[in-house]
Amino acid sequence: MTRSFSRISSAAILLALAGAAQGQTLVGASTNVGGMTTLLVIDPATGATTPFMSVPIPTGYEIRAMASLPGCRLAGLVYSPSDAPNGSARLLIIDPGVGTSVFHDFTTPLTTSYCEGMDWSPRHDSLMVSYGPKGNFGTVRLALVTETGVVSQFSGALPVGDLDTIASSSTLDLLMDLNRTGTPRIYNLSSIFPSPGVTAFASPPSITDWQDATIHPTTGDIVLTTGPGDQLAKIVGNTYVNLALVQNYNLRGLTWCSLPAVITNQPSNTIICPGGVATISVGHVGTGPFDYQWYENGSPIDTNDNPSAATPNLSINTLPCISDQASYYCVITGPCAEVTTDTATLRACFADFNCDGFVNGDDYDSFASLFEPGDAGADLNCDSFVNGDDYDLFASAFENGC
Repeated sequence: MTRSFSRISSAAILLALAGAAQGQTLVGASTNVGGMTTLLVIDPATGATTPFMSVPIPTGYEIRAMASLPGCRLAGLVYSPSDAPNGSARLLIIDPGVGTSVFHDFTTPLTTSYCEGMDWSPRHDSLMVSYGPKGNFGTVRLALVTETGVVSQFSGALPVGDLDTIASSSTLDLLMDLNRTGTPRIYNLSSIFPSPGVTAFASPPSITDWQDATIHPTTGDIVLTTGPGDQLAKIVGNTYVNLALVQNYNLRGLTWCSLPAVITNQPSNTIICPGGVATISVGHVGTGPFDYQWYENGSPIDTNDNPSAATPNLSINTLPCISDQASYYCVITGPCAEVTTDTATLRACFADFNCDGFVNGDDYDSFASLFEPGDAGADLNCDSFVNGDDYDLFASAFENGC
């Protein structure tokens, strides 16, 4: 009887580091499906997506806007898009590093208002939220809000119609008015207190809808989602350039952020054969650069002896004895935080003595060819002798298929 098995079982590496060269990652929130919203890393050049976290959202609600917070966290403006009743909006604070999300209720005057746009404004060191009656020109206002939903200040009316989106950077607070009855307008907030003022920034034509927008903190690129949320575009002057179609998802919230390492594929238990090499891997998303340190049985592996211990892929030589097994985990250190993977176990399958991925008579012959002349390669129990004890160990492993 021939038994087959996976000789090396390792997790794929998923390093989806969109924007990593500038130290930022593009993150989006999908539409709400079954009470869950998926957070994704997005490659703006290809539209490829890598899910990294699922966030519970009440059915009928969605993350309308996203913001990148200090401390490598995210904020979401959650509301009901079906009718967006006054007071329906809530603030969601997300910590991807630990995988948690917490809702906060807004305080007055957002408790009786329709809220739609939100971003973190570095110029005001606060979340900025647009609110007011939907579609009533001259009645849209801005509020500065803490991370617990407390309104610290709010403005008078702004001269804009329907302030769908806010996109902020260290030098800009852009207010994006879709203006469904005319040409979309983008304004820069020139002052907010005591009286708000705006200056014209751009008038990109032919945009029938947009969901959210974000400004790259280094390049200044303004990226947004158009249509139902499946098209990425970039504002260039008074026009826009399509970037890529988002794969597999329609987006609502969108933000550039510093994302902690979030593990998408944990190291998996691995079996190797005599004379073989095993690979144990970790897959993750996040904003680099990252340092890796693998541990064996709780002790750090010397990267001078094994350079792969400083990479996502740890290569390990075969275990010398049939009774041996070892445990491995990796510590990933990035700009945001330090993350430790789960532990994987490595053990040897000495029954596959010829390392062809099958346990059959060929392995018996290979073992016998070393056992009969007393070759040290047949010393399976590592007692420095080749004798019947080693034969019994091999026979037991062979009968068990590994």
